[in-house]
Amino acid sequence: MTGHPVAKLSQRLADTIPREHSWTAPPAPSAGLALLAWALRNAVGQAVLLIADGPQSLAALHRDAATLAPRADAPLLLYPPAEDLPARRSPEPDPDVLGQRLAALLCLAAPPPSPAPAVIATAAQALLEPGPDPGRLHAATLRLRRGAEQDRDAVIAHTRASGYRFVPAVSEKGEAAVRGGLLDIWPLTEPWPLRVEFGDTRIESLRRFDPAPQTSVEQRDAAAVPPVALPPAPAGAGGLAACLPPGAVVIWCDADAIAEHAERFAALAAEDGHGGTCLTLAQLRARLETPGSGPHISFRLQPGSAAPLPVALRSAAAVFSIPSGVLPPDRREQVRRAILDDLAARTRRGVHVSLYLDTPGARDRFRETYPAAAAALDLRVGPLSDGVVIDEAGLVILSHGDLYGHRRETGLLYRAPARRAPARRGALEQVADLSAIEPGDYVVHVRHGIGRYLGVHTLEHDGRPREVLSIEYAGGARLHIPVTHVHLLSRYVGLSRRPPALHRLGGKRWQREKDAAQRAVMDLAASLLDTQAERRVRRGMASPPDSPWQYEFEAAFPFRETPDQQEALHAVKADMASPRPMDRLICGDAGYGKTEVAMRAAFQAVMAGRQVAVLVPTTVLAQQHRDTFTERMAAYPVRIEMLSRFCPPARRREVLAGLADGTVDIVVGTHALLQPSVRFRKLGLAVIDEEQRFGVLHKEQFKHLRRCVDVLTLTATPIPRT
Repeated sequence: MTGHPVAKLSQRLADTIPREHSWTAPPAPSAGLALLAWALRNAVGQAVLLIADGPQSLAALHRDAATLAPRADAPLLLYPPAEDLPARRSPEPDPDVLGQRLAALLCLAAPPPSPAPAVIATAAQALLEPGPDPGRLHAATLRLRRGAEQDRDAVIAHTRASGYRFVPAVSEKGEAAVRGGLLDIWPLTEPWPLRVEFGDTRIESLRRFDPAPQTSVEQRDAAAVPPVALPPAPAGAGGLAACLPPGAVVIWCDADAIAEHAERFAALAAEDGHGGTCLTLAQLRARLETPGSGPHISFRLQPGSAAPLPVALRSAAAVFSIPSGVLPPDRREQVRRAILDDLAARTRRGVHVSLYLDTPGARDRFRETYPAAAAALDLRVGPLSDGVVIDEAGLVILSHGDLYGHRRETGLLYRAPARRAPARRGALEQVADLSAIEPGDYVVHVRHGIGRYLGVHTLEHDGRPREVLSIEYAGGARLHIPVTHVHLLSRYVGLSRRPPALHRLGGKRWQREKDAAQRAVMDLAASLLDTQAERRVRRGMASPPDSPWQYEFEAAFPFRETPDQQEALHAVKADMASPRPMDRLICGDAGYGKTEVAMRAAFQAVMAGRQVAVLVPTTVLAQQHRDTFTERMAAYPVRIEMLSRFCPPARRREVLAGLADGTVDIVVGTHALLQPSVRFRKLGLAVIDEEQRFGVLHKEQFKHLRRCVDVLTLTATPIPRT
């Protein structure tokens, strides 16, 4: 099936758009409103403003609009509220939220030739809040262009006047740094900081860079640097409502909820003394509903005398959804196949059916599991909060949750930067910005060893002032390094509370210590090679292809996997499919999803007819893991038990008998699992949580496990540090 659902709905609306100023419709699903916005943009040729009631519904609306965009480069703007209700005003505004708001205003206030009409997702609170005057914002924005004649000192002066905070090295939005002919600046509207290199009278280079390793990300031909903050305009004179293009289509997503949220915002604004700078809902409606301003759509806002919307947006959940409660997997699969048969029959009658799956892997799995349905349906990748059925346009859109009965939480999209990379850290915590160390702290230079950090100083070099980092070494010797070489420093992390002895510049002790560490690494590598050699000789138990239950179990995860989590899941699955025993380490802080990786591996092993042992260092952690595993696998015939020193003797004998005869599939326990009395019928996977907290004798038994079965080690502490 070819074509995009937006195109199909656009054609229907272009043929039936009435001349009335306002339309009405019953409440519609979020995905239906997002689809309607894109279709009206195409049919009318005007910008479309989507107004949600608050941050949560705005997050879903923006996510759905991004998924349903007709092209990857389709103009989608986001103008979120500056504050959360009822949390009241925070002392420090979120720079990412401010950046989204500024980017939307700059795009809409751009002079001719203006960009293509956009879909703008916002919330009523954001429209009621005071905002900067678009004209002043546009005039105060600095525009940089590679090769342009721009004076360095003038650009720096403009940056200071725009409110940017000058620091030794840029690490956060709203910061700037100067080093000779270089200006580093992180605009609020950019996902990466910018590095501007000046020649005598012009900009020689303009590029984005990663602030952690100080390496370039991509070259840029031009960039806009808006001010960090502008004073708000008088009520009604600034913000998004002031720069909405004439003839824009306005969609009120839920008028009742919007009115309720607006009342709460107005009450808090008056209490804080900001009522005079905010619009009221009535003023906003009058501003957006001026007769003659162009097509306008209103849900439950205008009298019934208004014209009805020419299409009905029905929730797909009421027609096709699988029940979200506990349902046996076999029964759930029967319902799903019946839905797919119904959808295939609709496509034969000319209905366009699009199925949006969460990930490319989910789409590939669907094609393998349901080849006939995959050939009939329009399969697409992207998160949708819900599906929609539009009978008048012959259109059905289903989300991942509609088909699999599980809804995933994704949070607020605009609360996280688009592409900011985390600082790279090792056993010694790498210093990614100067705020991480203070004068007097001990640091490690990769070439010169341990020294005492003295702070940032200015030295003259080639007739120009240059900021350097000063480090004191033994004998009072000092080393000055450019700020751009901060990545060569690491904070000293010692196991003892005593201060370390400083190394001597040019001395041999640092080199000897590095050589000794290198030899220790080689000894460890030799031990690992010995284990790996034996693993190659032994033949493990390769897991068969995923069963429908495996996919069902993975789809039931109530949150969206992070990129790191997806990478770990794919690596573990590939290891378990290999005939060689797995030995993989998963490292991540608490709350990063290591347990989900372990549960999917355990479920895969059980589906392959093998037993799983989960070893943890404490009884409390054993109980937590047992409860988590039991809750996630409640819908499946998997027997999960626990074995620890608190286990009563009778219960212990029962668990041991179940392990021996294979009736216990998964056992969670402490070092009690390593006792000689514990016998498994067919152990296939051992999950070790926080291995470094076990004793030496236990680790020797772990080495034996690694030679026999798949081993998955979880830790929140980098192993090399121990």
